[in-house]
Amino acid sequence: MTFIVILLTILFLLLLRVIVPTEEERKYEKEYYEICGALIGYFYTSMPFVKVVFFKDFLMILAIKKCILFYEEIDEIKEVFFVGLRLKHHSKNLPKRIILWRNDETEFLNKLKEKVKKN
Repeated sequence: MTFIVILLTILFLLLLRVIVPTEEERKYEKEYYEICGALIGYFYTSMPFVKVVFFKDFLMILAIKKCILFYEEIDEIKEVFFVGLRLKHHSKNLPKRIILWRNDETEFLNKLKEKVKKN
């Protein structure tokens, strides 16, 4: 019983992290966001515990930790599986492996490609 309470508390805190606006969301205007799943480094986080937010100059991935990736740091966007996107980047502060899977395949992908192409 104690284990279930602890597990539910952890899940609630993860969900709360996605729902409550971050400092960046309050400070900068967000252009688009989506709740999705992610594999960041060796941490797998399922839906609805990941939020990807598009800002003018950077992409923020909120999962177990907050990852900020500037669009000019993204080298390649590669589609994997059915709805997955692998982001190849050269940021020194983030794990090399970032895979996102999203709900709205077209809008998310088009928005990301548009942002990366501009930079």
